Amino acid sequence: MEPPLTTQTLGSMAGPVLVIESAEAIFAQRLQSLHHLLVNL
Repeated sequence: MEPPLTTQTLGSMAGPVLVIESAEAIFAQRLQSLHHLLVNL
């Protein structure tokens, strides 16, 4: 059985997840603007 998750464990897990999510959001934005550039050519 796994030990119950404490706030500390959740906090240390949430850190990298938030970083990955924000990186994906930035990447999606850049991809979208690149797509707009290609469409407008």
